[in-house]
Amino acid sequence: MNQDEISFSDVIAYLEAHGRWLLLGGLCGPLLALVSAVALSQFKADIVMDNLFVGGNQGIGFTEWRSLSETLPIIAGQLFEDRKAAGEDIEEERFLSSPEWWSKHAIPTYGLSKSDTKNLAAMEDDLKGQSTRIVNVKISAEGPTKSLALKRAETTVEYLRRTSLFLRLKSLLNAYQTEAKLQKVRLQKELIDRDIERRYLEERIDSLHALMMSQTNKNDGGKIIVDVRNGEAKFLPLDTQLNALKLEVDSLEESRKRLEEAFVRNDLLDRFVLKAKPTLDENKAADGLTLLTKLQGIYEGLSVAIPQSDWVRRSAVERIHGDLNAIESRFSNQMPELSRSVQRKIPFLPAVMGGAFGGLLVAFLTTLFMTRYRRYQIETLEGADSHPR
Repeated sequence: MNQDEISFSDVIAYLEAHGRWLLLGGLCGPLLALVSAVALSQFKADIVMDNLFVGGNQGIGFTEWRSLSETLPIIAGQLFEDRKAAGEDIEEERFLSSPEWWSKHAIPTYGLSKSDTKNLAAMEDDLKGQSTRIVNVKISAEGPTKSLALKRAETTVEYLRRTSLFLRLKSLLNAYQTEAKLQKVRLQKELIDRDIERRYLEERIDSLHALMMSQTNKNDGGKIIVDVRNGEAKFLPLDTQLNALKLEVDSLEESRKRLEEAFVRNDLLDRFVLKAKPTLDENKAADGLTLLTKLQGIYEGLSVAIPQSDWVRRSAVERIHGDLNAIESRFSNQMPELSRSVQRKIPFLPAVMGGAFGGLLVAFLTTLFMTRYRRYQIETLEGADSHPR
């Protein structure tokens, strides 16, 4: 017989002889699938943070969220570089510096989805505000263990709260600084304009007094003839003109007093900014809670030095107090958790593919090994028969 050919019966005979090995290799496939599923599985932790507060005030708006999604990873990267230079271990939080990670794991839920907007196209004008209102933010994180996945989600939530509060306070201080600088220049200019205008009015009053004295010397009682033509009066009596000028001076004095009070309030705002800026610069960790506490301490120091009767200065410090309280109510206890869950995610497709590939590989290797072993046995027997006994 031609030894280079294999008939179908030889294949059947081979399968019968080595079927148990092939079956054993095939059974390794599901076992490898189970092992790969366990090895590749990840725990996913989800924390849903409410974005609505008492009275319907929203914590983070649409435009602010867009800014945060770009700013948060940048700040995290800067903080990690500083901590790394200080010798701290930052590997557990390194993911916070990835913009791609934030785009996939911090998902805002809007009041209206795109499909809702399409279905309610006829009411588009009335629903524009709702379509950009963030109802909640879902934070998700994965990890090989349940505790690690939950820890990463909690780390993200805490970082979001702390850093967003820091950025809001920083924005408030920058707005105060700009306002104080611009207001100071504007108020100084308006005060000078009021002084110039008052000088002109006083000169006109002096002129009218002189004119009235000259008319009085003529024994006409200080009256001036009014020439009426075509129903229009060319001149008003001197006393009427003088009273009108005095009213303008009084109005100008009131306006100037208001400007002086505004100047005092602006000066107090500027003092608050000067004391708060070093605190902001020293906060290298971008910790909004710490910064808020220090700013409230600065406010209390200014408030204690102002008597209750000085309502001009008190109105300025109470404005600062109101702004800090508004931010605190939105960010100190901000975005309370609505729910949290941890579940195991088994990658079905990679597990099946790994099991199938592993089973085929084990079956092939088993068959190859048994073939080589069988050939070795035949060659050993043939060698033993060729030697005389």
